[in-house]
Amino acid sequence: MYFETPEVDAEVRRLQAAGFEFTQLPRDEPWPWREARLNDPSGNVLCLFRAGEIRKNPPWKLKE
Repeated sequence: MYFETPEVDAEVRRLQAAGFEFTQLPRDEPWPWREARLNDPSGNVLCLFRAGEIRKNPPWKLKE
């Protein structure tokens, strides 16, 4: 599951302070999102990300 948050790093720090363990700390991805990952109690992967305007208007978007 993907959850967008405006401040990935701050959200990760908040969740770590509450005892959550991350499998991937925040990092910039090539597509260009910032992502962090953790698992829920059932083992499902959860992704916190920040995409912002790039999600709606990526550089590869076709012009109308």
